[in-house]
Amino acid sequence: MTEHDVPETQRTAIYQAVHFAGIFAWDANARERQAGLLRILPADRQRIGANTLWLPYRQELLRLGVTNGPDGAIPTAFCQRGDMSIDDALQRP
Repeated sequence: MTEHDVPETQRTAIYQAVHFAGIFAWDANARERQAGLLRILPADRQRIGANTLWLPYRQELLRLGVTNGPDGAIPTAFCQRGDMSIDDALQRP
């Protein structure tokens, strides 16, 4: 947004909206993780039909004893970019 000259008041409002709305998803994810619910599909279970609903599918996978697939690795460069100043992030590819 900085790159496209979005006014600071709008950037702040958008950031706050995403931040506060995201709290609900973050908390729900933590509850599911603590409850041991399936959250990451293993590669062999990712081909599902368009009419498949997540909750019944997850229940079926749990009944079958399917466990979470591996978390994807986050590239080091991605994390380093988050530590940059805004000016540096806009200057570097």
